[in-house]
Amino acid sequence: MPGGLRSDTVVLGSSHIDDAGDDDDDDFGGDFDEASDGGRAESPDICESPPPASQTAGSTAAEARAPTPAPTPAPAPAPATTDPHPVQTRASESAQPNADPTPVPAAAAASSTPPAELESAPAPASVGSRPDVGQPDPPAQQSEAHVPSTNPAEDAKPKPKSRARKSGERTRKPKASGGVGRPGNASTKPNHTDPTIAVPKPVPFDPRYVSHLAKTPDPYWTQLPIHNDPNSMIAYIDSRNPLELLTESSIRDRSPITGMTLSPDGTMLVTFSNSGNISFWDLETLSLVQTLRDNKPDIDEFYVGRFTPDSMHLIVGGKLKDRRRWSEQDDDNHIMPCPLKIFDVVSGEVVRKFEGHEEEVLCIKSAVFKGQNYFISTSQDGYIIRWHMASNWIDLVDQIWMQDGITCMAFTVSFLPHTGNKYFVAACDDNIRLYDFENAQLQQTFANIYSYYCDCIKAVHCLDFDESPAWDDATKHPESPMFAYMLSRGVEMPDAENNTINSIPNTVRLHRLVYPTEYNGQFVLEEVERYRHDLYRSNSWLVKVASNGRYVAAPTYDGNVCLFHLQTGQLVGILQDHEGIEVRDVIFHPSQKLMMTCADDGTVKVYTQRTPSSAE
Repeated sequence: MPGGLRSDTVVLGSSHIDDAGDDDDDDFGGDFDEASDGGRAESPDICESPPPASQTAGSTAAEARAPTPAPTPAPAPAPATTDPHPVQTRASESAQPNADPTPVPAAAAASSTPPAELESAPAPASVGSRPDVGQPDPPAQQSEAHVPSTNPAEDAKPKPKSRARKSGERTRKPKASGGVGRPGNASTKPNHTDPTIAVPKPVPFDPRYVSHLAKTPDPYWTQLPIHNDPNSMIAYIDSRNPLELLTESSIRDRSPITGMTLSPDGTMLVTFSNSGNISFWDLETLSLVQTLRDNKPDIDEFYVGRFTPDSMHLIVGGKLKDRRRWSEQDDDNHIMPCPLKIFDVVSGEVVRKFEGHEEEVLCIKSAVFKGQNYFISTSQDGYIIRWHMASNWIDLVDQIWMQDGITCMAFTVSFLPHTGNKYFVAACDDNIRLYDFENAQLQQTFANIYSYYCDCIKAVHCLDFDESPAWDDATKHPESPMFAYMLSRGVEMPDAENNTINSIPNTVRLHRLVYPTEYNGQFVLEEVERYRHDLYRSNSWLVKVASNGRYVAAPTYDGNVCLFHLQTGQLVGILQDHEGIEVRDVIFHPSQKLMMTCADDGTVKVYTQRTPSSAE
């Protein structure tokens, strides 16, 4: 076993479960909206701006294979204001029950993909918080000269932001793009390159209005680990409840598998590959059901996807490359504007294609807001797009780009619980940004969370931490505000040994986001815990963490998945079954004792538990 867990580590097949260091407290952070984010092994682009200030962290364990340093995006200001829509107060929201005993060790990740509305997360714990980390930073406005295009449709859209590639790669030139593929109305993409166009001032937060919206049921926390229930997701992983690798699984592709999603009924796993394959796997037989491809002349690499609620269609995104044109700069085929594509699952045909992103699509999620259907997507081009869909989820009504003006790379998003999907957080550059989904605006920035980049954020439900009060109680007692937990993952700036490794150890972090209690109040981000270990080697980008509410599963670049106990912060196990290369995604099945991991070795590893989950 590499590096060395403590001598009391229990070795179960190729999965290492540490039986020491877990007390009787557990934590829960589950995120079931896992169809997001894809990944590439290369390092991300970043804005050409001064490097971020180093962030203070615990010990100084250096990590290998760090990308070379590069600058990060600079923040900017804002103007104009709009009034929100006041509404009556919301009824109290039912809290999720805490799960029972504490596991001794091991971990797991929660991530299934209901095409539903928002990711819900409650309950902060009375654990030492660090409110000084990640405080709000006002949005800024860019000031570049705007050069009109001869094409009016093109002139209505901003050109890709100038960004220098990390790892010493040259800046990718902006690509010419066609008009936005959208029925009816004209493009509503904000033009950040025009200095005469100001980024609007955020609409003030109104607790009465948000509490009214929050009466919409929250679908993300209807499935939680249930003690000793054979039909529940994995609840504990320890020597009594080991993870067992299913060696009969033959889920693989000839190229890296960068993402996964589950069908709404949980019977199928879909994998997304750099080969352009979208493969459907029966989870009972672990056999291939079908493979979809877009048989067009250009080259697809698919990273992410999501089913429509009826399971009849699948919306996917990734990278599109020109088969006939080579890019010396990227040492690969030229990257074209990257559309979202909707496949008919039965016929295998692409039935819709939506243009809007200039570069790789990194995340797709779905949401229902005020009874209307939406997809939301992020991209390496730095833009987040809200796609308003018809009732059938495949016809586009309109699309709007989030008005930001400063983000260079937008990685993953997660909707805030108990806001009716009005707000979501996004991992952008080295920050966590909070957006107003309804008004398509940047609300707040929590700056410099990581000194290099932050590529994963998700709301989680921590089972054994204190429950958040309901909106009714929070509005009556401002001293006890609403809050939600979030997990983030990022990488620190390589600053040692000729800028090849980072002296500040990489971490996964648990945050508590405290909601405002007054009109025009500010959200506050508090740090609760950092999860790190010498074996957690994570200098790779576009990697997703996951949680079942008691543990966080954190992939590494060398084929491992580290399992940390959320409440104690201790490493409780390591899964070591991939071939020494980046692990990209982890999913906990919401209603079966299954956990899946995928990696750049082109395989999916499937783990199960033969025994009921119960704490030791």
